[in-house]
Amino acid sequence: GQGLTQMCNEGEVRKDFYSACTFLAMILYWALLMDLAIFSMRISAYVLVCGRVAGEVALFLAALLLLLLAFSTAISSLYLEMPSKAGALVWLQELTSMSLRMYPQEHYQVLVATSTIITVPVCIFLFIVTIFLMNLLVAQLTQSYHDAFSNMQGYARLNRASVTAVTIANVSRKRWARFIQIMAFDDPMEFNEGDVGLSGGIQVLEPSNEHLVTEDSIKRFGGSTAPTAPWPQAQAPEEEADKLATLEKKLMKIIKTSSGKRSRGSSVTGSSVSGASGASGAMDSSG
Repeated sequence: GQGLTQMCNEGEVRKDFYSACTFLAMILYWALLMDLAIFSMRISAYVLVCGRVAGEVALFLAALLLLLLAFSTAISSLYLEMPSKAGALVWLQELTSMSLRMYPQEHYQVLVATSTIITVPVCIFLFIVTIFLMNLLVAQLTQSYHDAFSNMQGYARLNRASVTAVTIANVSRKRWARFIQIMAFDDPMEFNEGDVGLSGGIQVLEPSNEHLVTEDSIKRFGGSTAPTAPWPQAQAPEEEADKLATLEKKLMKIIKTSSGKRSRGSSVTGSSVSGASGASGAMDSSG
């Protein structure tokens, strides 16, 4: 025997079929690798946006195919004007090359010099495809991207969660238990140093000046932490406003009281000074 070899005479018959299967296998392999985009929210959102706008591209291609079929069959009926290009398939290839801008310039000149009747529908076809359909495609892509991108971050997170859920289902119990033990989800986290909070999360530290918080978003209530105890009722905003109004009134009363005491003290001081000056003037006149 010849042993292992890359050439096989019996396999030449199946060579084309094997190549097509290899092509599909590689396409599917790279399509599955797109799941790795979940590691970056920006890339994942971009992939989802491409999927959303792909429908608009499909509509454009469908409209282009319809125009190609319509004009190729219509122009082929004018075969007497240009016998060298008779048949719908011939004009389908010609119009496809024109729409893709792959048609040589010399062929346009030959077409114009040969038949004006065929030149008119060709110009109408090029006008519809290159001006109308292309600009409509740009407008549709722009609007679809604008509508989809506002929610793409949320869709990207949902996609990451779905891929994670599918992946976790294939993880062994032993490996999953070791992961839970390493993460220590039962240990309570700290909001600040010494301020013990809830458990079941992953604590991420950041500089205190990175996100300034002027109002504490953690609502704290005194009392028992038993699950059977009723949850304390949150104070309504109207009650807080009433408390602020009451505090403001008390402060105004204090300010008025202090200002009144100061005015009475200044009047008593002024009368005593004037009495003392009058007594000194009487003593001088008697002397």
